[in-house]
Amino acid sequence: MKLRLFAGLLLAAMIGHAHAGDPDPTTYTLEWASSTTGATASGFIVLDRNLIINPGFNIWELPDPTVLDFGITVTGSASGDGTWTIDDYDEIILDTNGGTLDFDIELVGQPTDGNPWGPPSLGDGGDFNIFAGGGNGRDDRYDNPELPTEGGASPPNGVFFFEISVGGGESLLLTSFRPAGVPESQPVPTMTGLGLALLLGVMLFFGMRVMARRTS
Repeated sequence: MKLRLFAGLLLAAMIGHAHAGDPDPTTYTLEWASSTTGATASGFIVLDRNLIINPGFNIWELPDPTVLDFGITVTGSASGDGTWTIDDYDEIILDTNGGTLDFDIELVGQPTDGNPWGPPSLGDGGDFNIFAGGGNGRDDRYDNPELPTEGGASPPNGVFFFEISVGGGESLLLTSFRPAGVPESQPVPTMTGLGLALLLGVMLFFGMRVMARRTS
């Protein structure tokens, strides 16, 4: 009886461990944009979330079991439009800069141990980038970045934190990294100086009326 109970518990533990290690493929939508031109890029990456180091620095030398698929399309550039697939790339990196990112929502803007994740960054807000022609490793990956040739002949390549370069030398910054189906985050509306002054004026007016009633 005890032997059967032990065997049952052992089998249950083995099944539970197997399920815990099952792949968890999730597709993420990627967006890049130039701050000076009309060039943009859109793409996707399929990651096995069970293999992502979070928090941590992920260096995926392709092929890698963590990265199941990848693609990117550039439009609106001077001479770097085109579409590329995972076969065009050698390395993809993702650095959380010590923060534990929530991969169920938009990653750009999430807190890390330094600045929020995403650009602008000098490495103190993590990193995400793609490398064609091989990356340079963790610490010197942007010392001598490989610039794509003009005419869309070579794929976009990582040249700085969260920044890629497309043919013709245009630089695009990552603006969104979110699960597929999740809308892109909209910037929080900010109040202009005039609007803020009006709001303060209204608050002051009603405050003075309340004080006047209390003193009368």
